Amino acid sequence: PIDTPRRVRVAIVDDDARLRDALATLLNQEASLTCVGRFSSIGEALPRLAALEADVLLLDVHLRKESGAEGVRRIVA
Repeated sequence: PIDTPRRVRVAIVDDDARLRDALATLLNQEASLTCVGRFSSIGEALPRLAALEADVLLLDVHLRKESGAEGVRRIVA
């Protein structure tokens, strides 16, 4: 059997729903990437990120209601 390369799993955190959807669509069109989660806030993403096993997190550092930098600290912790 031919080994199929593993797709890079990407999660998105952005408070702009249209941008989240557009990014997910673009990612899913690329054969080597897949969007595994879309979230509007760090608070929404935190309880679910570990289960998603994302390789990459696209995080808006200018979220309206929370600091992206603080979000990174919370995710890493």
